[in-house]
Amino acid sequence: MESKSSAQGKPLHLSSESRQIQARVGSPVHRVSMGDAWSRQVHPDIEIERRQPSFDVERLTNILDGGAQKTALRRKVESIIHSDPVFSLKDNYFMTQNEHYEAGIKKQFYLRMLAQQLGWLEDSQELLYAYRTILDRDFSLLPELHALSSGLKAMVSDFCTEGTEQCRRACGGHGYSKLSGLPTLLTRVTPSCTYEGENTVLYLQMARFLVKSYLQAQTSPGSTKRSLPQSVAYLTAPDLARCPAQGAADFLHPELYTSAWAHVARRLIKDSVHHLQALLQSGADRHEAWNQTTVIHLQAAKAHCYYVTVKSFAEALEKLDNEPAVQQALKRLCDLFALHGILSNTGDFLHDGFLSGAQVDAARTAYLDLLLLIRKDAISLTDAFDFTDQCLNSALGCYDGNVYERLFHWAQKSPTNTQGNPAYEKYIRPLLQSWRSKL
Repeated sequence: MESKSSAQGKPLHLSSESRQIQARVGSPVHRVSMGDAWSRQVHPDIEIERRQPSFDVERLTNILDGGAQKTALRRKVESIIHSDPVFSLKDNYFMTQNEHYEAGIKKQFYLRMLAQQLGWLEDSQELLYAYRTILDRDFSLLPELHALSSGLKAMVSDFCTEGTEQCRRACGGHGYSKLSGLPTLLTRVTPSCTYEGENTVLYLQMARFLVKSYLQAQTSPGSTKRSLPQSVAYLTAPDLARCPAQGAADFLHPELYTSAWAHVARRLIKDSVHHLQALLQSGADRHEAWNQTTVIHLQAAKAHCYYVTVKSFAEALEKLDNEPAVQQALKRLCDLFALHGILSNTGDFLHDGFLSGAQVDAARTAYLDLLLLIRKDAISLTDAFDFTDQCLNSALGCYDGNVYERLFHWAQKSPTNTQGNPAYEKYIRPLLQSWRSKL
């Protein structure tokens, strides 16, 4: 196999070393654990859920990866991670900080080398485009790139942390158990709210960009969408004073809830700028005026990030017209995401009368109806992410659904259940034996 076709139709040439790696990999990653007899069969309830999906799960996986070729390459890299001794899990408790760092650098370098040999790159097309424009000495995108990377990093890390904690609580006592994998996952994602900049600081970086963009739009009466960065072009677009929705079905139109988020973000940005200017005109120092208005700037930045995410989600769906089943499943998720944000921040939408109480009730009705529809695809949507059992390392999140069997099996392997307890042998056993009836 000298070459393969990439997702874009270009031949992917593999070196002899790459072909040796592929020979070692073999078939794609198995998602079902084959270690025990009971784990070779999928739980009947899970099997029923997977029998009649409303869309092609593998096709959605390919779309999420950027093509079938990239899915195959990702699975090969995963196989290497699970089989290569370089990535084996070893007890690193007694490692020094330098040893931790050196081991991490070694693994990352080795993984990137293997990924490049297989022709798999993880950088997005948008990031590569921004990078190339900078290399061409075009720095016009830098302010917007910095603002978006700061704000969206903060929003996504907040969502990941909150979502992981909600999942842990939803699983009850089992979610608190380390065997669920959720406590470990939570301790991994929580630091993301701090490193590379604490999230409040990053939101305020976005807010500074929004203030400058709003002032630019106001000082240029003839400004158009093209004169502002793309992500804030809505600041010069015509604004709706009232939401035109008449019923629950209207809230399932991407144009409607995208414009609703644009309205709220625009109003919050306007309010934050007006509060800042009022303090400056009263004689306050610029630094002090900014500090006194950071709460409002924070709200504006979060609303803008939500708007950008909803808008990007809706635009991505338009590219899936040739995949109607997948498009429908993902559109429901887009609708749910947008409406969840509206219902979680109803005060912002009711503040200036953009939404009425009746419209909020209609949005809630649409939201509840979506939950029933998405529930039918919940297993298929989860499968489409294609996480392996080895990756999740969770007794609750296993692909075959045999939760209680795996919990019992893993508990049996615990050192506390495989080794005798000296204290029991020394104190408890003699005490129990002395209490035996003499009859």
